Amino acid sequence: MRINKELIGQRIIIRNYEKSDLDFLTGMWFDEENGKYMSDPTAEYVDEVFQKALDTLGESQLGYYLVIVLADTMESIGSFCIFPDEDKKVYDIGYCIHKKYWKNGYGSEAVSLALDWLKEQGADKVTAEVAVDNIASNALLRKFGFEVEKKTEFKKYNMDVRFNSYIYAKALLRTINIIPMVTDEDMDGKGYVHWRSWHETYTGLIDPAYMEKITLEKCVDMAHRWPQNMMVAKDGDKVIGFVGYGEHRDDALADCGEVFAIYVLADYYGKKVGYALMNAAFEKLAKYKKIAVWVLKGNDRAIKFYERYGFRFDGTEKEIILGIPNTELRMVYEKQNAQALYEFAMKHIYGDGVPEDNELAVKLLTQAHEMGHVVATYNLGICYHYGYGTAVDLAKAFDLYLEAANGGHGKGMELVGRFYNRGIYVEQDREQAGYWLQKAMESADPDAVEEAKKELLFDL
Repeated sequence: MRINKELIGQRIIIRNYEKSDLDFLTGMWFDEENGKYMSDPTAEYVDEVFQKALDTLGESQLGYYLVIVLADTMESIGSFCIFPDEDKKVYDIGYCIHKKYWKNGYGSEAVSLALDWLKEQGADKVTAEVAVDNIASNALLRKFGFEVEKKTEFKKYNMDVRFNSYIYAKALLRTINIIPMVTDEDMDGKGYVHWRSWHETYTGLIDPAYMEKITLEKCVDMAHRWPQNMMVAKDGDKVIGFVGYGEHRDDALADCGEVFAIYVLADYYGKKVGYALMNAAFEKLAKYKKIAVWVLKGNDRAIKFYERYGFRFDGTEKEIILGIPNTELRMVYEKQNAQALYEFAMKHIYGDGVPEDNELAVKLLTQAHEMGHVVATYNLGICYHYGYGTAVDLAKAFDLYLEAANGGHGKGMELVGRFYNRGIYVEQDREQAGYWLQKAMESADPDAVEEAKKELLFDL
């Protein structure tokens, strides 16, 4: 199988395999260190059957055998394999980066390019098997939102070497667009989401007789009457959620914006559409120091969502009549100091008590960085370096590492040194590399010291 186009990234290109690539690939796959966690054997265990498979890689109809090359020199640095199921809806991936190029983010960039291509092919799901002990590859897949489906094992071909392994899986979604509600079609869609979401959310919480009065026609009419300050989430042409925002309606809270309503169809729960809508509303409400929401007492799903986002109850409540008296509780998000923003961002990166959400983490880290938080600046550089929650951007990554390094951050110093030492984004400069790596070794960060020592021994 052959892909229909080269997958072109900022630093790498993924292209179809050619016979001239075989020596490079087998040199990498059969190497005891480079191929340690692969199912391929070491060279002495290659038999006639395996050799025949190697000799016909380019003719395989089981999957795509691809080569990763540097975009500027076309030098081969790794391999990538993609195996579709019969329906071409589920694809299994495998990848290997030559050890000479480890710790440069090439694996992350390759996976990102492959996922984008698979979305174009209409894939519903991507899987990958990784040895439990392969720490780097486990971390890479988790970064991209892969989750463990099951634990199993695999063995190296023709060898008595076995590894416990995880089967990872990631569902692929089409891009969800968040846009202002402008067209009649979007207003009709918003009205439908409003009507259906009310029934999905409030059945059992409010008076059934009142619920019967919330008709589709009324919700659509409301959408057309009050289109201001409204954003909709769209899956293709379909409206699947909306958020309304503006200035808080209670004068008791000064300098406060409000999210008046936020709803997502139940079919899209768990797909972070609500987070995307809330992010969009926050951007519109950026001038306010606080943001408030009112939530119906007993609406536990919504309360949990708001709490994960950072809202907290402020003790204010009010009675509303929805056929019978109901109670609404106010929750407030207060824009925090840099340290609190940094800590909240890291919770979202690691899924520590909140959903893993790298995109939200990048927004929070950016705010903390703009307030001068050095550690947040370094971690924001990591996000741009490896594509956590944003596109890979080595220029931004280097600038952020340099800013963190100038602020005394040991790992920032080490990474600036590494960039100069290897010519990553910047022109190779061994003098600058030595300067920053030496400063890293003089820092109080033991990890920075150890990595700087290793980098000084790196031989291009």
